[in-house]
Amino acid sequence: MNVSQIVSNALRTVTRNKLRSILMMVGVTVGVGALTVVTAIGKSAVTEVMDNVQSTFSANNI
Repeated sequence: MNVSQIVSNALRTVTRNKLRSILMMVGVTVGVGALTVVTAIGKSAVTEVMDNVQSTFSANNI
C-alpha cells in the first residue's frame, strides 16, 4: 500500500463511522483537558507547599 491508498482508506473509514469518529475526538479532547488540569493542579500544589515551607522556616521566625 502506498501513502495515497492509506490516506484514502483512512478518510473512507472516518466518513463511514461518523459516530465512532466523533466519540473518539471527544474522548481525546477530554483526556487532554484532564491531563492539563491535573498538571496545573500539581504545579500549583508544589508552589503552595514551597511557599508554606519558606514562610515557616524564614529567618524572621527562627
